[in-house]
Amino acid sequence: MRRSGASRAGVAACVTALACVSSAPVVRVAAQTPPPEERSASQLAPAAANTGVPPGPAFMMDLRKGFDSETQYLSDYAINQTWNGSAFDPANVRFGSNGARLLIQKRKVRGMDYASAELQRKGFYGYGRYEAVLRSSAGSGLVSSFFTHTSRQFGDPHDEIDMEFLGRDTYEVHLAYYTDGKLAGSVYVPTGFDTSRGFHVYAFEWAPESIRWFVDGRLLYEVHGPDARVPRASGRVILNVWTGGPAARDWLGPPKFRNNVSVTYRCVSHVPIGQTAPQCSDTFRPPKG
Repeated sequence: MRRSGASRAGVAACVTALACVSSAPVVRVAAQTPPPEERSASQLAPAAANTGVPPGPAFMMDLRKGFDSETQYLSDYAINQTWNGSAFDPANVRFGSNGARLLIQKRKVRGMDYASAELQRKGFYGYGRYEAVLRSSAGSGLVSSFFTHTSRQFGDPHDEIDMEFLGRDTYEVHLAYYTDGKLAGSVYVPTGFDTSRGFHVYAFEWAPESIRWFVDGRLLYEVHGPDARVPRASGRVILNVWTGGPAARDWLGPPKFRNNVSVTYRCVSHVPIGQTAPQCSDTFRPPKG
């Protein structure tokens, strides 16, 4: 595949999918109860420097305000591999009063049977807190994602931190991370609610020797210590929805979802370690119960 210019920025999701399909163990854990208090990015331990591209500053994207070409990129490419069943089409990103709606449709694009969608924050970002207010997609064969990523296309090893929502089971979230091209951890954690039925705030805190994942301020899972092999290279912030091909059927299930199904992202934010800045959870209140 030709990778140049803007299209090179959009290669992230395919690497995630390939690694998950080929090597992710199926591990399921219970959410931690009672959860410890959530910390802001300014309360995390001082950070060692990220490797790779120098990380950018804090940001908050209120996607209800529409598309911003200066800070956002809509992916337009396909990966022709057996684990992938869709191509990213910018026309499948729709902005409205609820935010950015990323659709998946049964129509041929770039030789693939389905048209899907991906939105990236331009630039690279490092240690700190990441938040996304989203409502996931539902249906066998689907994946909705919120993650950071970098790879050899940017002169770095493949480092990545994921929150993935599989449409075949909308009551759990897949948490995974990759370091130097290898899957370092992968678990499925129950959320206690249907992720496709309403908006919630999902977050992860990335520090030099730890990653902590949250939903609505509640700690879901964490890894820490030198044995955790936490990624170090700064990466892109990416949102997407896609469906798998034949090689991904055991992981995602067969593609059985209604046409024009979508995931909606209302807000995405990042605050580097040691800093304070506006973030999505400042104003968003998750549903009660």
